[in-house]
Amino acid sequence: MTRDEEILTAAEKLFFERSFDGVGVDEIGKVAGTSGSAIYRHFPGKDSILAALFDKVLDTLLVRIGEPDEDPVADLEKLLRGFVGLARSHERLVAIWESSVRATHHFLQESDI
Repeated sequence: MTRDEEILTAAEKLFFERSFDGVGVDEIGKVAGTSGSAIYRHFPGKDSILAALFDKVLDTLLVRIGEPDEDPVADLEKLLRGFVGLARSHERLVAIWESSVRATHHFLQESDI
């Protein structure tokens, strides 16, 4: 496993257990077997770690659904099957995404007041 993968694995575990906002770069580094400051050699910051996790899972989804179908209904069915399969195989990332969406929604509601 590469250092990037170790960092992503550690971050996914910690984000799932304590939320994105509940984890610092130093903690990710400790779980990944490096220092927090060393993480910046691999990722510009915590946001980019989260983005890399989501990019990785979306790439997996694109590979699963394959090339576009001429039939839009068949395309949608492939997309839905791929997404459901992905959600089952990446439960932590789905939970992290859901939590971040809720936090963003809450922040937006609070800022409208």
